[in-house]
Amino acid sequence: KVRRNRAKQKPAYIPSLLLNFAVEKALHSQVTFTRASAAYYENAAGIWQSAAINEPRFHHASGISLGLLVEETRTNNLLFGCDLTNAAWVKVGCTALMDAVGIEGTANSGSTLTATAPAATCLQTLALAAAARSSSFFLKRKTGSGTVSICRNGVAFTDITAQINSDTFTRVKIENSSVLNPVIGIKLDTTGDEIIVCFAQDEAGNSTTSPIKTEGVAVARSADVASITGADFSSWFNAVEGTFVVSWNDPLNSKGRYLFAAITDATNRIAANINASNILDGEVIAAGSDSLVSSTPTISISRNTLALAYKANNGAVSVNGAGAAQDSTVTLPASPTSLSIGARPGISTLNGTISKFVYYSSRLTNANLLTLSAQ
Repeated sequence: KVRRNRAKQKPAYIPSLLLNFAVEKALHSQVTFTRASAAYYENAAGIWQSAAINEPRFHHASGISLGLLVEETRTNNLLFGCDLTNAAWVKVGCTALMDAVGIEGTANSGSTLTATAPAATCLQTLALAAAARSSSFFLKRKTGSGTVSICRNGVAFTDITAQINSDTFTRVKIENSSVLNPVIGIKLDTTGDEIIVCFAQDEAGNSTTSPIKTEGVAVARSADVASITGADFSSWFNAVEGTFVVSWNDPLNSKGRYLFAAITDATNRIAANINASNILDGEVIAAGSDSLVSSTPTISISRNTLALAYKANNGAVSVNGAGAAQDSTVTLPASPTSLSIGARPGISTLNGTISKFVYYSSRLTNANLLTLSAQ
């Protein structure tokens, strides 16, 4: 018989925490999750469905599992977002019937908008101060091939014709637009053209988030909060050295937003955020001073992976397999006591999905970081 050396069969590194949200579509018992309202997400069948209060959302796109959706609080101020027959929508040269199957996959959950004259418009005016806001519609062509446009000021229309089709719904949007008392809506250039519309939305912020259904009043969606605290945190975390590996799906508009934060207090943390230049910054903050300054490649794709390692005077960050940005003057914070996933509490939230979250209780080598962040 041949005796195998079992020690040689062991992997070079074993995580002390492994959360594979995209595969498992469930939360580990160590994770606490709250959200004070219902919220929508796309399921594996491509249908948008509502998750109940405190129910995590495991989001999909085109049938692909993306992981845990973590978003900040947002309010949709457009009224009757799926019912364009309502008088809140002022229609000129067009008619509306709430007779279509919308993104929820149910009868009469979307509106058919039909142009009865050229340059037909369907608009809703909101009494709001000028500020960075984003508007969106889920649209599908029903008949015709003429130009379809959307607007936020009732005058300047954005042509979205090439984005829509007659088979699937497409979310069309105008993001990061500041207009006093916005006039939001749709224009159909050609008489007889028809489109199906649902989940019209206008929200504060420089990007759109998941759809929020409204009728006669504005509706707020509460923030998703995913955290690990107390003994559930200390059982796997090492304050002296460690490595975080996080995979996420970035909507490419998450500038200034956090992926995670291991926190002691307001001035001590280990975290990662996407800065204003779309570059991933690793943070090792001790007494308010950041001692891990990272300059990594611009984030330009939807699926990304970060590997962040820390140890006294020995930190590094790698993104998407790029060379590790190193720092030899790392001062560690007072020992963190909790982890926030997809956010830094009270500061910012990813507004995207975390597909995988892994932690190793040792400072892995830079070669390991490149390998792990390339996955």
